[in-house]
Amino acid sequence: MKKTLLIVVALFMSSFAFSQFQFGVGGAFGSKSGVDDDGDLKMGFGPHVRALYNISEDFGVVGGFTYFFGKEVMDKTANFYEFNVDAQYSFFKEDNIKAYALGGVNYTGAHWDETNWGFGFHVGGGAKFGKFFVEVKYDFEIDNDDFKREGQIAGTVGIYIN
Repeated sequence: MKKTLLIVVALFMSSFAFSQFQFGVGGAFGSKSGVDDDGDLKMGFGPHVRALYNISEDFGVVGGFTYFFGKEVMDKTANFYEFNVDAQYSFFKEDNIKAYALGGVNYTGAHWDETNWGFGFHVGGGAKFGKFFVEVKYDFEIDNDDFKREGQIAGTVGIYIN
């Protein structure tokens, strides 16, 4: 029994050889994640946090959150925020450089008078240079009863801290 338990534990631990969590911080922009003085959508910037789980050397899953800085417009503050879940597939790896394609879903919120949310999809690509990462993606248009946002180009730059 002890021998079987030891084998199961060893197999379980070896499954983590390629799997690991990494936590990252950085900054993000969205071409439609801010507002100008007239209340029209414009470029927005803000902090970004994420967790990456490497399933294998080629595949990973990332969960992230971005808060886009708000602006006071017409006596109201407009804020945007976005939760993302992405799948990554690495198609190039050499030394500490990795290039990958990504696709995923986002849950985007906008607060002006009230908070409205909408689900969306995005595709893009990124690169990792040691602990540093950079991504660019296209967020498709969100249009539902409670929330509307035009398609946008979004980018993230940051560093994994572990």
